[in-house]
Amino acid sequence: MRVSRPGGYLASGIVHPVAGLAIFLLAADFSALSLATAVAYYLLRATVVTTFSRLYVRDNLCPKYLWLLPIRDLLSFATWGLAFAGNRVTWRGDLFKLEPGGKIRRLTGNSLP
Repeated sequence: MRVSRPGGYLASGIVHPVAGLAIFLLAADFSALSLATAVAYYLLRATVVTTFSRLYVRDNLCPKYLWLLPIRDLLSFATWGLAFAGNRVTWRGDLFKLEPGGKIRRLTGNSLP
């Protein structure tokens, strides 16, 4: 998606509020208000995740694994950001290059064309 629709992929960064929250905390020098805002954000996020887990997915994983939520958010943001750093993908032992316009070209591998 980053190659075929770069503007849309860049804009999808807004679904990763953990980066904005971190910048806010740093800019506010971890003031009491900024920390309260961060806690309020994660309490709201935990409520939404738990609601969906219980009512719609019915997996009953929450609130047992809510402590993983900030880690998941950080890893998700890092994955999104790192997508801008390269244009090669390894998939099932084959190496591919993403070319301009979204074309994919195999560089190495044993798979059939």
